[in-house]
Amino acid sequence: MALICRQLSLIPMADIRPQAWSLLIRWKQSERYIDAILSEAISSLSENEKQSLSRLTNGTLIFLRQLEAVLVQFLKKAKSLPPDLITLLQLAAFELLHQDNSPDYAVVHSAVALTRKHFGKLAGLSNSVLHNVIRWRDDGAWSRWLKDPK
Repeated sequence: MALICRQLSLIPMADIRPQAWSLLIRWKQSERYIDAILSEAISSLSENEKQSLSRLTNGTLIFLRQLEAVLVQFLKKAKSLPPDLITLLQLAAFELLHQDNSPDYAVVHSAVALTRKHFGKLAGLSNSVLHNVIRWRDDGAWSRWLKDPK
């Protein structure tokens, strides 16, 4: 299964991260299941895009509490940030920590571009937080944290 996911991610396609972010925002603002929201959004997508969108949204929700715990280490004033920005950072952190087939530079670039478009000057914060997540993951802290998340 992992090999199939890796192969699918190598096929060039439109960046579906903005759509995934939008769906996660809709899910957080509603009381609907993500599957219902997803099914409305994927009708015009290719099969590969549908799978990628589903993997990003469902994966982010599956690991949501874990992602919150990771990000809080790098966000001094998380409660004062726009909730939609936190959602974007959760989506990007999911990709960085759980999708080894997503290039780090692509994840960071997409998240920073979306932040710049929607939140202006907070783009620098997104860039910093996501690079800290990458360093934290790469220096072994991620695997140590998974064993003992205290």
